[in-house]
Amino acid sequence: MIDRLVFALIVVLSVAAGAALRLWWPEYQVRQAVKASLVDPDSATFSNVTYNRDNKVGCGVVNAKNKMGGYAGRTPSVLLPNGELRLAPSDTASTNVEQKAAEARARYDFQNLIDTNCNR
Repeated sequence: MIDRLVFALIVVLSVAAGAALRLWWPEYQVRQAVKASLVDPDSATFSNVTYNRDNKVGCGVVNAKNKMGGYAGRTPSVLLPNGELRLAPSDTASTNVEQKAAEARARYDFQNLIDTNCNR
Protein backbone atom coordinates (compact mmCIF):
# COMPACT_ATOMS: atom_id res chain seq x y z
CA MET A 1 0.00 0.00 0.00
CA ILE A 2 2.78 2.43 0.94
CA ASP A 3 4.68 1.50 -2.21
CA ARG A 4 1.67 2.48 -4.34
CA LEU A 5 1.31 5.79 -2.52
CA VAL A 6 4.99 6.57 -2.97
CA PHE A 7 4.80 5.64 -6.66
CA ALA A 8 1.67 7.78 -7.15
CA LEU A 9 3.34 10.70 -5.39
CA ILE A 10 6.41 10.37 -7.60
CA VAL A 11 4.25 10.31 -10.74
CA VAL A 12 2.26 13.37 -9.65
CA LEU A 13 5.42 15.31 -8.77
CA SER A 14 7.06 14.35 -12.06
CA VAL A 15 4.07 15.52 -14.08
CA ALA A 16 3.90 18.77 -12.11
CA ALA A 17 7.63 19.39 -12.55
CA GLY A 18 7.39 18.70 -16.29
CA ALA A 19 4.50 21.13 -16.66
CA ALA A 20 6.31 23.82 -14.67
CA LEU A 21 9.46 23.35 -16.73
CA ARG A 22 7.46 23.60 -19.96
CA LEU A 23 6.04 26.94 -18.84
CA TRP A 24 9.23 28.33 -17.29
CA TRP A 25 11.96 27.17 -19.69
CA PRO A 26 11.19 29.47 -22.69
CA GLU A 27 11.16 32.57 -20.47
CA TYR A 28 14.46 31.46 -18.92
CA GLN A 29 15.95 31.17 -22.43
CA VAL A 30 14.75 34.70 -23.26
CA ARG A 31 16.49 36.03 -20.14
CA GLN A 32 19.71 34.16 -20.97
CA ALA A 33 19.77 35.46 -24.56
CA VAL A 34 19.36 39.04 -23.36
CA LYS A 35 22.02 38.59 -20.66
CA ALA A 36 24.48 37.30 -23.26
CA SER A 37 24.29 40.65 -25.08
CA LEU A 38 24.88 42.83 -22.01
CA VAL A 39 28.08 44.44 -20.74
CA ASP A 40 27.28 43.45 -17.14
CA PRO A 41 24.86 40.48 -17.28
CA ASP A 42 24.82 40.04 -13.49
CA SER A 43 23.31 43.50 -13.05
CA ALA A 44 20.27 42.68 -15.21
CA THR A 45 16.80 42.89 -13.77
CA PHE A 46 13.87 41.74 -15.87
CA SER A 47 10.18 42.49 -15.97
CA ASN A 48 7.25 41.47 -18.16
CA VAL A 49 9.15 38.54 -19.70
CA THR A 50 6.84 36.49 -21.90
CA TYR A 51 7.14 33.84 -24.56
CA ASN A 52 4.59 33.57 -27.33
CA ARG A 53 4.36 29.87 -28.17
CA ASP A 54 2.39 30.55 -31.36
CA ASN A 55 5.13 32.52 -33.11
CA LYS A 56 8.03 31.49 -30.84
CA VAL A 57 8.98 35.06 -29.92
CA GLY A 58 10.22 36.12 -26.48
CA CYS A 59 9.64 39.61 -25.14
CA GLY A 60 10.51 41.53 -22.02
CA VAL A 61 12.02 44.59 -20.42
CA VAL A 62 15.56 44.68 -19.04
CA ASN A 63 17.49 47.18 -16.95
CA ALA A 64 21.23 46.63 -16.66
CA LYS A 65 24.46 48.52 -16.19
CA ASN A 66 26.13 50.03 -19.24
CA LYS A 67 29.85 50.51 -20.00
CA MET A 68 30.03 53.50 -17.67
CA GLY A 69 28.65 51.52 -14.72
CA GLY A 70 25.27 53.26 -14.55
CA TYR A 71 21.94 51.64 -15.21
CA ALA A 72 20.75 52.22 -18.77
CA GLY A 73 17.05 52.29 -17.92
CA ARG A 74 14.22 49.94 -18.73
CA THR A 75 14.78 48.73 -22.29
CA PRO A 76 12.25 46.59 -24.16
CA SER A 77 13.67 43.55 -25.94
CA VAL A 78 12.42 41.02 -28.47
CA LEU A 79 14.01 37.61 -29.11
CA LEU A 80 13.04 36.37 -32.57
CA PRO A 81 12.69 32.66 -33.52
CA ASN A 82 16.01 32.73 -35.42
CA GLY A 83 17.81 33.77 -32.20
CA GLU A 84 18.22 37.41 -33.20
CA LEU A 85 17.82 39.77 -30.27
CA ARG A 86 16.41 43.24 -30.86
CA LEU A 87 16.58 45.96 -28.24
CA ALA A 88 14.60 49.17 -28.39
CA PRO A 89 16.51 51.81 -30.34
CA SER A 90 18.07 54.53 -28.21
CA ASP A 91 17.75 58.24 -28.81
CA THR A 92 20.73 60.33 -29.79
CA ALA A 93 21.33 64.03 -29.49
CA SER A 94 21.57 64.48 -33.24
CA THR A 95 20.26 67.65 -34.85
CA ASN A 96 20.55 66.17 -38.34
CA VAL A 97 17.06 65.92 -39.84
CA GLU A 98 17.82 62.76 -41.84
CA GLN A 99 19.23 61.04 -38.77
CA LYS A 100 16.23 62.08 -36.68
CA ALA A 101 13.92 60.68 -39.38
CA ALA A 102 15.86 57.39 -39.41
CA GLU A 103 15.64 57.19 -35.60
CA ALA A 104 11.89 57.83 -35.71
CA ARG A 105 11.50 55.07 -38.31
CA ALA A 106 13.55 52.66 -36.18
CA ARG A 107 11.37 53.41 -33.13
CA TYR A 108 8.22 52.91 -35.24
CA ASP A 109 9.50 49.59 -36.62
CA PHE A 110 10.44 48.36 -33.15
CA GLN A 111 7.05 49.32 -31.73
CA ASN A 112 5.39 47.47 -34.62
CA LEU A 113 7.53 44.41 -33.80
CA ILE A 114 6.34 44.60 -30.17
CA ASP A 115 2.70 45.10 -31.16
CA THR A 116 2.62 42.18 -33.59
CA ASN A 117 4.64 39.67 -31.53
CA CYS A 118 4.46 40.52 -27.85
CA ASN A 119 1.09 42.00 -27.03
CA ARG A 120 -1.31 39.12 -26.59
